Amino acid sequence: MGDVMTAVPEHAPCLDVDLTATPWLYPGPWPTSSGTLTAEGYFPGEVGLVGIADDLDRTPVVAVGSNASPGVMRTKLRNNGVSAVVPFIRACVPDTTTAFTAHVSPRGYIAAAPYRQPGTHTTMWVSFLDEEQLDCVDETEAPNYDRIHVGDTLTLDNSEELDGYDIYRSSWGLIPDVQHHTGRDIAPVPFAHRQAQCRVFRHVRERLVGAVPSLPDGSSEAVVTTLWEDGALAGRVSEELHGVAMDDGY
Repeated sequence: MGDVMTAVPEHAPCLDVDLTATPWLYPGPWPTSSGTLTAEGYFPGEVGLVGIADDLDRTPVVAVGSNASPGVMRTKLRNNGVSAVVPFIRACVPDTTTAFTAHVSPRGYIAAAPYRQPGTHTTMWVSFLDEEQLDCVDETEAPNYDRIHVGDTLTLDNSEELDGYDIYRSSWGLIPDVQHHTGRDIAPVPFAHRQAQCRVFRHVRERLVGAVPSLPDGSSEAVVTTLWEDGALAGRVSEELHGVAMDDGY
């Protein structure tokens, strides 16, 4: 990892986020290249990450939302007194895409969740977490996500292959795309990294008409802020989303 540590830190944009203060910016910026997060910055560069997983007893975790943002991950770990050294690498993940969970997070946004879809291949981010980091992230994800193990083989950005990974699946199911109903075949609303909240709120209002009447009107920032500040309202919106939720395929 010496070459990574001596590289010039990548200051922006992947570290410039604080979802505890601006949750409407979920999921936060993702890196532009594989590298290693430290307390000092994000250092782009290629490393033998399969070796890190095997030799240093780190667990590969496929991230579908804010855990793919080094800035978000650094805040989670730092706030809990845990080491912020985390390798990140892009990978081709088979039979998996990303959708929106049918639930409002404690900070008012609707988060991403994985969807098991055979035949697809999606480029996603993999972080390599030690035991203490994994316990920390487990705690931040509970009770709305459960970490599961998937035995698929990933093809990493550095051409290595990795057998098996963990991923956090939603405890509440996914928001469906009603225009994809064909008998029992239902597809979820695809997750969009950019303007994620704008996309999902617009979908709920325009495609799930009347199904989630408690969702407030307004801009993404206004809606997320309202749901963040009004826990009872967020609970009602979540219950309405639970009523239309579809299975995630796992």
